[in-house]
Amino acid sequence: MLDSILITLDGSKHAEDILDYVPSFAGAVSATQISLLRVCDDESELKAAEAYLQEKVAAVVKSLGGTGASTPTVQSSAIHKDRRSVAEVILEFAVSQDVDVTMAATHGWTGADWSVVGGVADSILSATTLPVLLVRPPFGRNPARLGKVERILVPLDGSLLAEEALPYARYLGQKTGAEVSIFHSKSSHEEVGQELTGYLDRIAAALAEQGAKTKPVLRRGSPPGLEIALEVEERDINLVVMSSHGETGATEGAFGSVASAVLHGSHVPVLIVPCR
Repeated sequence: MLDSILITLDGSKHAEDILDYVPSFAGAVSATQISLLRVCDDESELKAAEAYLQEKVAAVVKSLGGTGASTPTVQSSAIHKDRRSVAEVILEFAVSQDVDVTMAATHGWTGADWSVVGGVADSILSATTLPVLLVRPPFGRNPARLGKVERILVPLDGSLLAEEALPYARYLGQKTGAEVSIFHSKSSHEEVGQELTGYLDRIAAALAEQGAKTKPVLRRGSPPGLEIALEVEERDINLVVMSSHGETGATEGAFGSVASAVLHGSHVPVLIVPCR
C-alpha cells in the first residue's frame, strides 16, 4: 500500500530536509522503491539536475545502510516540464512509476510570512490523489526517533471525507504495531451525546477487527487544529494520519483548515490523504 515512495526535490535546502526522514519511514513501511524527482524549467538544466540527483541518491543509499536484499531500490529522474506545470509532471511521473506515497518537507519562515508548506508540497497535494507525508523541519527531535511509528492519531469529524484516512491508518497500524487513536474534539460548550461516543467506538472496533490496536479518544476544547496539536504533544504521538478535508475548512486550497492548523502547530509528521 505504501511500497513505492516519491520525493520531489527543487534544489533547495528546505526540500532536502525530507531526506533525513526517509530511512526511518521507508523502514517502517518496508518500502521497495524510492524515487527522487527534479522538475526543470529549462532543458539546459537537465544535466546539472541529473548530477545533483545522483549525489542525493548516493546519500540516501548510504543512509539506508547498504544495498542488502531488504534495502529499497533508489532511483532518480530529472524531467523538463516543457509546457506542463510542475504539478502535471509530478502526477505523470507518479502514475508511470506506480507511486504509493509522496514525501516532502514543509517550509519555515519565508520573509515575514509563515508558509505552511513549500511550493513543491503544495504542487503534490494539488496534483495527485496519493497521500502525502509532510514533515516540518527543524524536526525538534531526532529524525530516527520520529520514524519509530508507535502511536498514530486519526482526527475524525464524523464525515465520510475525514474517514478516507482510515485505510492508511489501519495499514500503518498493522505494519508497525502502532496504537491508532481515533480522535475527535468537541467544543467545551457542546454536549457530548451517546451518538458521538458510539461512532468513535464503532470506528475503533472496526479497525481492531482488522488487526490494528485502537482506542477512541474524545477531547473537549476548540479549535480542532489546536486540540489535535495538544493531543500530539501530551500523548507523544509519532504520526498524524488525516484527510485533506472534512466537513470544516474545505476551502483552504490543497488542504483544509484543520490540516493546515495541525501542520502549523506540530512538529510530528502528518500523512495527508487527499479527498477523492
